[in-house]
Amino acid sequence: LLIFLIAMLAAPVARAYNFEVTESEWTSWPPYCKARYATVRVGKTSEYGRRVSTAEIEQWHATMGDGAWYGLHHFCAGLAYADRAKMETKSDKREFNSKRALTEYGYMLRNTPTTDRMYAEVLTRVGLVHRNDGDLGAAQRYFAQAIENNPTYPGG
Repeated sequence: LLIFLIAMLAAPVARAYNFEVTESEWTSWPPYCKARYATVRVGKTSEYGRRVSTAEIEQWHATMGDGAWYGLHHFCAGLAYADRAKMETKSDKREFNSKRALTEYGYMLRNTPTTDRMYAEVLTRVGLVHRNDGDLGAAQRYFAQAIENNPTYPGG
């Protein structure tokens, strides 16, 4: 039972670390996502992760700061799952990808300081998932929270 509980608690972390990116997702990702992906287990051994130099990783880590860098791989996985949800024609798979995107974004929100500039970005992305799912009330709440959190953030 203890092993099961530990595995369940680690599951959100393990998912993002095992997330495999597609060529189109890789191409569409911002460079900081590419750099972060290259530092996690699956990224280190993938053809994509090997495209990122150590200097690029260090540069993006320094630029993003420890507050955002720690959970950034979850944010990046969320971007891919949100895009997958938008393109999916089957409702059950679309719902799965939307929920997965929200789970990944949620990890980033829980582990990023609210004062970090990425926090408003993540709130906005959560709002976009809700908007794409047709939940305009939830979308508006997250957009408003992003604006309140960082009024100068362009996404808000």
